[in-house]
Amino acid sequence: MKTIQIYNLHLVNGEVIQAAEDYELKGKKTIVSLFQKADDEDIFVITDLLLGSCYVPKKNIVCITTGDVRVDAEPDRFETNISLLRRVKNCGSQN
Repeated sequence: MKTIQIYNLHLVNGEVIQAAEDYELKGKKTIVSLFQKADDEDIFVITDLLLGSCYVPKKNIVCITTGDVRVDAEPDRFETNISLLRRVKNCGSQN
């Protein structure tokens, strides 16, 4: 059984983008931890297997709120709906 935590990333323009991670994930690779450690110039890549990828600068994220927890009896059912959030370090221009 696979359980995922959905997060809502609220952007400065009012849009909300969802990202998800394994419910049991702990430590420095969680979405909240990545956000807290990121510099304002860092960019997050959010990948959804159905919708593709989007690139969001940290400075455009107002806050992150928790959403639903999804429990799935079929292990791969939500596989295409899980978003991957990655941090791209040091993307900003260095003056």
